[in-house]
Amino acid sequence: MRDAAKTSLAWVATAPADEIAATVAPFFPDIPRDRAACIIQRHRDLNLWARSPVIPEEGFRRLAAAMQSGGVIDAAPDWSDCVDVSLAAAASSANP
Repeated sequence: MRDAAKTSLAWVATAPADEIAATVAPFFPDIPRDRAACIIQRHRDLNLWARSPVIPEEGFRRLAAAMQSGGVIDAAPDWSDCVDVSLAAAASSANP
């Protein structure tokens, strides 16, 4: 699973946006493919996709704070209770 995550992230980082849009289209049937490709490219241009399966503590805390302020969660969980970096770190250092 960890190797699949690493491989997927590498593919998303390099594949053309329209190829990614075609691949994920079945999961988003109400979004026109050209619009999905535009969204994907915009996310890439803004550097919003991770290139590593490692979830940094700072990013986790920002996400938790956003979810809490949006009313999605009542309290922010502790990063160490939710994240096991050993698996992601191993995937990041392993060859595909």
